[in-house]
Amino acid sequence: MNCPKCSAEFETISFNDIEVDRCTGCKGLWFDVLKKDDLLKIKGSESIDIGDKQVGESYRDMRKIQCPKCSRPMLPMVYTGFI
Repeated sequence: MNCPKCSAEFETISFNDIEVDRCTGCKGLWFDVLKKDDLLKIKGSESIDIGDKQVGESYRDMRKIQCPKCSRPMLPMVYTGFI
């Protein structure tokens, strides 16, 4: 599966048995909203967010992207904290 923003491959990472897809290029995180909510409750889970803030901001304006799993249009959401 490839990142819909930079086209690099995803790697699957796990934190407390919660799996998240992280782009090997831009380091963007891709996961279900419920997984994000679960991760935000766990101390230390911010360690999976290793992306550079400037790189993330450079992709922020991309609005027309397809889901890397089902190819449907995604709704843009920006979270300025970790994850």
